[in-house]
Amino acid sequence: MYRVMAVVAALCAVPATAQQRDLPVPADKGWGHAATGVTFPARLAGLPRTSIRDSTADERDVSLNFETPDRATVVTIFLFHPALANAAIWFDRSEAQIALRTDWHGATPADQNPTAFARPGSAVSAGLKQAYRTGSKDYPTTALAVVPVGEWLVAVRYSARDVDIPALRQRLNGVIDAIRWPAETGVPPPAARPIAACADTLRFGKAKMMKRNINMGLMGGLLSGLMVKPATDAKPEAPRELCRDGTPTLEYGMYRAAGSDGYTIAFGDAGRVAYVAKGIEIPGMNGSGGYTVTFGSVDGAMATYQSFDRLPSPKQVMDEINSTTPVSRTNLDSEGKTQIHIDAPK
Repeated sequence: MYRVMAVVAALCAVPATAQQRDLPVPADKGWGHAATGVTFPARLAGLPRTSIRDSTADERDVSLNFETPDRATVVTIFLFHPALANAAIWFDRSEAQIALRTDWHGATPADQNPTAFARPGSAVSAGLKQAYRTGSKDYPTTALAVVPVGEWLVAVRYSARDVDIPALRQRLNGVIDAIRWPAETGVPPPAARPIAACADTLRFGKAKMMKRNINMGLMGGLLSGLMVKPATDAKPEAPRELCRDGTPTLEYGMYRAAGSDGYTIAFGDAGRVAYVAKGIEIPGMNGSGGYTVTFGSVDGAMATYQSFDRLPSPKQVMDEINSTTPVSRTNLDSEGKTQIHIDAPK
């Protein structure tokens, strides 16, 4: 799993590839994540922890590394709060990183489909895992697992120098079992189903940005307010059945529901997304309708941008996020109340 971020500079003040802070945890002490109850011992399946870092100010995107002194075995774990709580999408994005990065030299999955499994403490096969053969001399095998914990995700990467696929699977399972998972409470997560390619692909014309006005900000803020939820609200909803539209890239993947003319962009593999959806047309309200663009990050905030007059392409969406300011921002304050900030046009 890699934290590849291409187009979040406009909103993500602490992208996962920079500005990381080391958490002050003694090397011989375990560490527990307060929001989820997941605990990692100082040694995980016999591997010592070598680092623990947070790319946010409040442990919403934490990475832990465990490895042997000669780095013949390296385990990296990410615990993060994605804007879209869908384990299958983030497994799909992590798998794309493994397949497309040049240093893995065309890694291929060992099995046709990933395996669904239940983590310790859960009765539902809500996680996905897969092993891969790579062209790398350093790590000819690597494995991936993505597991939901409420609205959070835990992603595990296990890379080994001299381990075959059967042994790699056993070691990955040993790491998953060594993590101390919380008991499952509330509404159980949905069973995991791998993301499939869409039967067809969307086509894009020449979409143009609609004129920015106060109504656009009001509509965006109100709709975003319905999407913002506290990170402690561990009641995941059953995700819509999504498919992958087009060919994935290192930078992003595009997903949509069958029959929908909107779509979701999942950036890199680090939990950031952009939603593109048909806006609500309100008679007499200038700035309504069109297609709205909303960006969500791991901090739980949502930002809405200027609407397009027709369905924009992913490149147009990414260019807009990088080069313009939002018309509204929505987030939760320290008391869990929704705050909406409207950027009035000048």
